[in-house]
Amino acid sequence: MTRFIRFSLVFIFGVGALLVLMALMPAGLWAGSGAGSTALSSPHTSPGPALGTMQVAFPPGTRLTPMGAGQTDATQRREAYRALFQAIYEREDLAWMATPLPGTLSFPAGSVLGDLSGPFTTYDLAGGATISRAFALHPIRIALFDSGLRDEFDQTVVWERGDFEQLFRVYLWDDHFTVVTETAILNGELSNYDLLIIPAFRLGWAEEVAASLGDDGLEALRRFVEGGGWLYAQSDGAWLAQAAGLVPTGTVDLTNRVTDLDNRAALALDLPDHPLTFSWLELTTYVLNEPRLSATAGVSVVAHYDGDTTAPGAPALLTASYGKGRVILMNGHPSDKVEDYPQVIDVLLWAMGRRAGFHGTLCQTYTDAVGCGVIPAYEAGVPIRITSTFKNLWDGPLSDVIVTETLQPGFTTTWASIQPTPTALTTNPDGSTTIVWASNPPSGTASLPNQVPPG
Repeated sequence: MTRFIRFSLVFIFGVGALLVLMALMPAGLWAGSGAGSTALSSPHTSPGPALGTMQVAFPPGTRLTPMGAGQTDATQRREAYRALFQAIYEREDLAWMATPLPGTLSFPAGSVLGDLSGPFTTYDLAGGATISRAFALHPIRIALFDSGLRDEFDQTVVWERGDFEQLFRVYLWDDHFTVVTETAILNGELSNYDLLIIPAFRLGWAEEVAASLGDDGLEALRRFVEGGGWLYAQSDGAWLAQAAGLVPTGTVDLTNRVTDLDNRAALALDLPDHPLTFSWLELTTYVLNEPRLSATAGVSVVAHYDGDTTAPGAPALLTASYGKGRVILMNGHPSDKVEDYPQVIDVLLWAMGRRAGFHGTLCQTYTDAVGCGVIPAYEAGVPIRITSTFKNLWDGPLSDVIVTETLQPGFTTTWASIQPTPTALTTNPDGSTTIVWASNPPSGTASLPNQVPPG
């Protein structure tokens, strides 16, 4: 998923007409090694040495927003999540804490550092904060699966699709997902997405949905995850992960079922510090009639049923790496109850999280008569300084890091004006310019003076 610098220009006509710069998008980043690393872009060059271990210091006045139970009531919680997702898709500089922040007021993992505001609880940290582990949150492209199969009432057999749509559109006021069917998967359209959500199927339909995908569709699922995609499935939807070979045979048992008398299953955490559990409100989830999951080779149990179901001790939440991607299987229906929404939202945030952040700002340096983001329209060769900041937000070194910036056609730069010196500076056939740091990838600030095309 390549990040590009994109400029949106609005002409304001009249005497002394100005171009107003509306948006700047951060450039690409490839960071990671080993299982679970995610390619954000992949320039054709050799990776460089590791970026050293560091703690990230956030300056005095940094705003902290607790999520989940950190908000005082359901209304504040909803508003906080809405503001968070809006800021993520506006590419704000946000850090999702992976470790608690100790102090007079102790804040748990899952809190967000960054500029969020609204009718919800926030804290401005007068002394700043030093965090050893956090995830930078980046927007992702989400696909929501629905099947072309219909039941005897001519209804979709993916009955839970509507619950996910309500979570996105009503709770988050967020429409950053696309419904995909077997046809889209067979046409190779999963390459357009980063996360595939597979909701629950009607009881007894899982094998038919797998058959409707066929060998080619299941292979497309496997390639999607192997190449770095994430797959999240609930209840019988997990069968597709097993049918595609993403988890071993025996992980999902459609015959032996899990039920609970009051449909509210108690949970116990096997991995209490896992990102999938950062913001849960309580250790229960909504269950109906679920397949039985098992912890097979290479599959980690994040939580299990704790006593009051027909399968006490059986896994309720599993995760596994496959290739460069990840599989998450939830044996319940947290998408269906508002009080369980944080269990789904933690999945989304983990999929959005990177152990490094990369954000950019710019300023025209032609004249002090107007602001940084206002560019004179009729003058040629107006210089713009782009400052991109790369942050390692983890307490271990990042290896095989490649950082890229892409200048759109009509904008120029030179080797001498770039600091630190890049590994490669390439003019592409379409007139754009790609700048790559690899042999000594920067940790900190890089400055790129560029030229606006003649007006």
